[in-house]
Amino acid sequence: MPDLIQLNDSLAKLEEELSTLHSAATLIEQAQNSINNLKKITENIIQKSTEATNLTIQEAKKLNQAAIKLFNAVVILLKKINAIDFPTRLDKIDTTVSGINVAVQNTINRLDIIEGNLKSEIQHNFSALYDKTTRSYKTLLILFILLLLISSSALVLTILQLIK
Repeated sequence: MPDLIQLNDSLAKLEEELSTLHSAATLIEQAQNSINNLKKITENIIQKSTEATNLTIQEAKKLNQAAIKLFNAVVILLKKINAIDFPTRLDKIDTTVSGINVAVQNTINRLDIIEGNLKSEIQHNFSALYDKTTRSYKTLLILFILLLLISSSALVLTILQLIK
């Protein structure tokens, strides 16, 4: 019977081993399920990441094309701005403004001279007119006095003839 006890002990150990093995198999199965789930999640993440990367690359290409167009437009604009030759144009404008300023100053000077000449001529004409008016007044006064004398003389002669 010792064999039976030994066998029983061996069976008990085997049962314990089987129980441990069963627990290990369950753990391995759970681990396998977790790995499969993790694999699916990882594949999903990789797929989403790939899609996002592709979209990002497409947008980056669009942005790059837009940047190239913008750069070309800026280059064209800079060429046009450089072709304007601002210093020469500003010098021409400055020269024109200076010329206008000189012309205005000359016109003002001429107007001042004309004003002085007109004042002088008006003063001269006024003086001449005053002199003529004064002479005419004196002449008319003398004529009036003469007329009065002649009228008085004629009146005196007429009175004298009437008295005689």
